[in-house]
Amino acid sequence: LKRYGAAIATYLDAAHGRADPQALEELRRKLKIDSIAADMKPLIDGTLEGAERVRAIVQDLRRFSSSQREGLEVFDVTRTIRTAVDWVVRAERVKPVVVFDMPDELDACARKGHLHQVIVNLVHNAADVLQN
Repeated sequence: LKRYGAAIATYLDAAHGRADPQALEELRRKLKIDSIAADMKPLIDGTLEGAERVRAIVQDLRRFSSSQREGLEVFDVTRTIRTAVDWVVRAERVKPVVVFDMPDELDACARKGHLHQVIVNLVHNAADVLQN
C-alpha cells in the first residue's frame, strides 16, 4: 500500500504540475499506474475482509476467555463454522483442503463461543490425523 501510495502521489504531483502529456504518459507506464488501479479493488476488499476476520477473532477470544457464562444468542452457524475452520487452517503448517457443504446462512440460538470452540477442536483433530 505504501508503494502504491507513493507511486500515485508522484503521478498526481506530475499531473498537477502540468507535465506535458507525453511525459505524463511515460510516468504512468513507469509507475505502473494502470496496474495499481486494477489492484486497488481486490486489495481494499482483501484488507476489509482481513479486518473483519481480526474483529471476529478478537470477539471470539473475548467471549472464550470471559469468566462470565455466555448467554444464548441468535447467530449465523455457517459463519461461525467458517471462522473456526479458518483459524485452524491458518495455524497449520500443511494447509488442508476444506470443502464446505452447508447453506450460505443458518441461524441458530445457542452459545456461539461454545460451538466455535467445538468446531475448532474437531477441525484441529482432523488436521492432526491428516498430517500423521
